[in-house]
Amino acid sequence: MFFFISIFASFILNANKNPDYLNYHSQITEAEALIRDEKFSAALTKYEEVFSLYNFVFLRDYLVAALRTEGN
Repeated sequence: MFFFISIFASFILNANKNPDYLNYHSQITEAEALIRDEKFSAALTKYEEVFSLYNFVFLRDYLVAALRTEGN
């Protein structure tokens, strides 16, 4: 019985640690829209905010942030 309780508790605790990819990509899309509108400083600020919130970042997003906002 203890075994099943510990597995269940582990599952519940780890459920909250799953990354929220939908929210991440939504915020990245906002940053890309700022680039499209030539608001490079605001886009860089948005990227920095997103990158600091998540313990994962996709390489493509780093590259876009670096290449599109390098003039600031």
